[in-house]
Amino acid sequence: VLIHKPIGIVRTVVSTMAAGASAIFTVTNNYVTASSQINLSVQSTSTGTPYAHVVSQGNGWFTVKITNINAVQSFNSTININFIIN
Repeated sequence: VLIHKPIGIVRTVVSTMAAGASAIFTVTNNYVTASSQINLSVQSTSTGTPYAHVVSQGNGWFTVKITNINAVQSFNSTININFIIN
């Protein structure tokens, strides 16, 4: 994902994620430094419970891990991941 803004939204493709499953992707963003604080929030209308957090970062990039933390239900939807870089 390539987005050069201090505040934005990353929208995933429609995806089915089983209960407890995870996916990782990298965002390229020239506002990010190795010491930036990156805040994420997730919006989804599907069953399941998507949770996103930053697992690593460096100058110009950060890596996000999305996990369906629901123990029973999968989800099949897009996910909006809102971010703010401080």
